[in-house]
Amino acid sequence: MNIISQLICAQCLSESLKEREILQQFPDKNILLNKGLAGLQFILTLYPETDEHHRFNELSSSISEKIAFSEFWDEVEQKEKMHTGNLGLLTGLAGVGMSLITTNSQLVTHNSKLK
Repeated sequence: MNIISQLICAQCLSESLKEREILQQFPDKNILLNKGLAGLQFILTLYPETDEHHRFNELSSSISEKIAFSEFWDEVEQKEKMHTGNLGLLTGLAGVGMSLITTNSQLVTHNSKLK
């Protein structure tokens, strides 16, 4: 996808973003990369910075908070042994971690440019 296509997609996404509605579409435990909040958060990191980029940052912050306080983590703590299927990139904890790390590093970079 070229830069013009990315800007058009970012503009369309920005205009249709309704944070509360988006977050309500994902049940509390639906945080994995392949079909959850981590996937949406990762997609947001792929768009170039635009005038509307602050809305993506706000949504990413809200997603990070919802992931952090998800009941999913209570279930992980209750299990004595993690199955190897729970560690994968798309369907496990590695994907959630990658999404959080990518998003947080981009937010830090973006905020340092504002100073």
